[in-house]
Amino acid sequence: MPLLVADLGAPDEDDAPPDSPTPGPDGGGPDLGGPDGGGPDGGGPDGGGPDGARPEDGPDGGGPDARDPADDSDAADADAGGVSAGAVDAPNDASPQDADDDSEPVVCPSPRLGGIREGTVEVRVRLSTALGLDDLPAQVPGWGTVLAGTARELLERYRNGEWRIVVTDDNGRLQRVLLARRRPRPPPRPPGPRRDTDRRGRGRQAIVELAAPATLLAALAPDDHGAWDGLLRELQRRLVEAVGSGGPPDRAATAEQAARRRLLAEVDRWVRVRDRQCVVPGCRRPAHAGDIDHTVDHARGGPSVSWNAGVYCRRHHLAKHEGGWRVTQPSPGRFHITTRAGARHVVEPPRILQPLPAPRPAPHPRPLPEREQHDGYDDDGFGLLDPAPY
Repeated sequence: MPLLVADLGAPDEDDAPPDSPTPGPDGGGPDLGGPDGGGPDGGGPDGGGPDGARPEDGPDGGGPDARDPADDSDAADADAGGVSAGAVDAPNDASPQDADDDSEPVVCPSPRLGGIREGTVEVRVRLSTALGLDDLPAQVPGWGTVLAGTARELLERYRNGEWRIVVTDDNGRLQRVLLARRRPRPPPRPPGPRRDTDRRGRGRQAIVELAAPATLLAALAPDDHGAWDGLLRELQRRLVEAVGSGGPPDRAATAEQAARRRLLAEVDRWVRVRDRQCVVPGCRRPAHAGDIDHTVDHARGGPSVSWNAGVYCRRHHLAKHEGGWRVTQPSPGRFHITTRAGARHVVEPPRILQPLPAPRPAPHPRPLPEREQHDGYDDDGFGLLDPAPY
C-alpha cells in the first residue's frame, strides 16, 4: 500500500473542477498524429493530448497502422470509396447512446484527457462499493486489486479525472458508457493554511470507472447517499431519457462517420470499456494504454466503427500487421485470431461485472478455539437446548 500511494501520488489539494469540458480526441482520434481522411492531422497533438511522436501516445500515431503499407498507403482512396453511401449496418441488439444534456452545472475532466495513454491511472470500482453498500475489492489495471477503503480514497484523489459510468445488464454485460458531469461533494477541508498550488490539476490524467447494473442504478434513493445525491440524480435522469436497451454509440453511424480514419471519441471510449485489455489471449495490457486497430484494415474498406475495432497493446498490434496474423470479428468484441504458425484463438467479450464466487465451506469445519467454546449453558445457567422456564 505505501508503494501504491507513493507511485500514484498524493491527494489533490485543489478540488476545483476544470474550466472546460473535454473535447476528446479530435473527431474521435485515438490515432494521434495519424491521417484523417487521407490528409495531415494539423501537425499538432489531438484534443490537447501528448504529441503523437511518443511511442505509446496513440493507437495509430506511429503505431502498426502507420507502418502497414496496406493499411495506410491508400487511406485517401479508402475514405473516398471504402464505405458505401447511406447508413452503416450495425448490430441489431443495441441502440444509440443517449445524447449529452448540458442543462445542469457540470464537472468535466481536463481537455488533455483526449490524449490519455501512457502514465494514466485507471480505477475500476463498483458503484455499490463506492457508495459503501458493500466492500468488494476494486481494480487498478496494471497494478492489481485494491481493498474497498483504498478504492474510495482513490476516488477522492482523482475526482477531477474522467469519470465513466458503465451501465450493465443483470448479467454484467455492457449496455451504456456515460461520462459523469457531476462529482460527489468533497469532504470539508480541515482548518489551517492550504498547501502550495504547484500540485494544481494533479489527478486529471486519470480514469475512474464506476460500474453498476441498470436495475441497481434505477433503484437507488439519492437522498440516502449524502454527497453522492447530485450524481445519482443526474444518472437516473439520463437513464430515463435514454431510448432502447443501450448499445454502442455508433449503432446508427452514417457512411461519412464510418469513412473517417479514426474513431469518434465516444466510440473509442466504448471499445476500450468493452475490451477491457489487449484482446490477445494472455495479454493483460490495460485498454487505456493500448492501440485501437481496425479488424478489417481501413485502407481496404474497413469502416471506423465499434464492431470493426479492437484494443491491442503495441507489441501485439505490430504482430498482427507484420507477423501475418489473420483476425476476424464475427460479432462485436468477439475475435477469431489465427497466427502465422496456425494457432487459433477465440476471444469472447468479457463481462464488465464478474459474478461473485459461490461460498465454498470446508467439508469438516475447524473446531472453535478454546476461548470461544462453551459448556452448553448460557449465562443464566440453563442449557442451550433446554426449554425456557417461562
